[in-house]
Amino acid sequence: MLSTTRSRLTRPVWALAAAGLLLLFALTGWAQTGAARIAYVDTQRIVRESELFVVGQQKLNDEFSARNQLLELENARLRELEARRDRDIDTLSTSDALALRREIETLERSIKRRRDDTNQALNRRINELTETIDRRIQEEIGAYAREQGLDLVLTSGVGFAHPRLDITDAIMTRVNAHAQELRQQ
Repeated sequence: MLSTTRSRLTRPVWALAAAGLLLLFALTGWAQTGAARIAYVDTQRIVRESELFVVGQQKLNDEFSARNQLLELENARLRELEARRDRDIDTLSTSDALALRREIETLERSIKRRRDDTNQALNRRINELTETIDRRIQEEIGAYAREQGLDLVLTSGVGFAHPRLDITDAIMTRVNAHAQELRQQ
């Protein structure tokens, strides 16, 4: 009975001693490395405000302007056909009215198909642009952190960050330096 009482008492003592040693090692290691250097980057602000985003948006506008003009022309043609149908409905023969209705339906399907294709292509290109910008932001955050000797850079899900930790402007400058590369692509 005495040996079981002793083993029950020694377990907590050993556990306390082990915890104390771990704490001592942790504090010693922390003291040797110094305080961790932490920073914060508002990546959403960079995406919204960077020149890289503006250049990418302009490239997409240029790329899809011809498609949009073609859609506008087709829509104008459709409005003309519908106006003709509404205006001449009483004077058209049955076969002419049927032909006009088929032409309108065919043009409506063509417009819908072209609009869907354009939207899919635009969404695909927007995703590619976003991935390019995100990748560039992450590369610049990593490079900046290594250059400045930062131990941790937080980018999202931060409830509060003191302004002295905010390196968003520095990263924005670095990302904007790559806008010319995107212009030339």
